[in-house]
Amino acid sequence: MKNNNWLGLTHVRHVWAGISVVVASSMFLVGSGNAYASHEKSIGERATHHIQKWGHSNATPFSLNGKSIVLTIENVNAQVPQSYPSQGVVVRDYSRSQVAVKTVGDALALEGAGEYVYRVHRWHTAVEKGTSAIFGNQAYRLEYRFESAAGGEWQQVFDNGDSLGGHFTVAKQGEVEPFAPESTAGKSVALVIDSAISSLPAGTHPTSGVVIQSYNADGTYTGLGFGPATVDHWGTYEYTKVSANTAVEQVVQNTDFFTLPYTMVYSFDSPTSGTWYQNFGFGLIIFGGTFTLFDTE
Repeated sequence: MKNNNWLGLTHVRHVWAGISVVVASSMFLVGSGNAYASHEKSIGERATHHIQKWGHSNATPFSLNGKSIVLTIENVNAQVPQSYPSQGVVVRDYSRSQVAVKTVGDALALEGAGEYVYRVHRWHTAVEKGTSAIFGNQAYRLEYRFESAAGGEWQQVFDNGDSLGGHFTVAKQGEVEPFAPESTAGKSVALVIDSAISSLPAGTHPTSGVVIQSYNADGTYTGLGFGPATVDHWGTYEYTKVSANTAVEQVVQNTDFFTLPYTMVYSFDSPTSGTWYQNFGFGLIIFGGTFTLFDTE
């Protein structure tokens, strides 16, 4: 079935190539504007049906050449979980046949490069295959499910059955506005909590509300919580821009009750807003929501 899909993709390209030839011929031969419009419509309908059948949309790129994809690590299903990063991101920068890979935001910092093969597989889905440059040289299958041209969900399965997954963002290198700032020093962020997943008892951690955090140039920050179970806090932070629209923040958070680390992934939709995903306390709480960034007064 996979081979059929690859063949179908090739056929789609032939169909599109055929469109330009047929349309050019119809413009020369058909004198009636109505006849030409009807002929053009029938071609478009056939092409649309063919694309829907064989699996491509405007959201799914035909090639990853020149693109940077950032994979947010949200779940790890492995025999030895410590062999893989459990938080942060995997950054994948693509050339025509090579992919450079590195992890950011986890103590297991890895970096490498290798060859890959990429094919559009079906509607809104593409598959990359290769040999991992950073996870034990294992063969892998990486599936991208595009929710839009800007990103979607991913799952990478290795030949030993281990898998990683989460959400991803994609950008064409040098062709997108760099929304993510180089630094957050002198800025504040308002984090709206939309979701919180934890095994902790209900009421012991925030599930909604707003947290405002202000960052200093010396690597320290302060935070104010507004809403049930939120707390005021302070600590140290490290901010790393990993792509044009994605950044990772690593924090050691202090309160009157505890000291715990967290890793945050910011996905910018504009220079001042976007979505955030936080792994707090090595999976103790998984937060998510939207944010607004502004200059600290």
